[in-house]
Amino acid sequence: MRHIYMAVDLGSTMIDSCLIDAEDKDVLAQRSTKNPQRLYGSDVINRICLKILKNRWNIPSGSMSL
Repeated sequence: MRHIYMAVDLGSTMIDSCLIDAEDKDVLAQRSTKNPQRLYGSDVINRICLKILKNRWNIPSGSMSL
């Protein structure tokens, strides 16, 4: 039976992932994509502040960004 590991890096601006063969440690596949939440701020603190403001002022999602 072949064992495969999956590694994922959930960054604030990018999401990276790869599949690795557990036996020989070969990288079988890689994928990188932009984190869709980057539109709401480049760091987590900005995203939290935006969420608080939206909740406080009852602003619908998608209608305000930093």
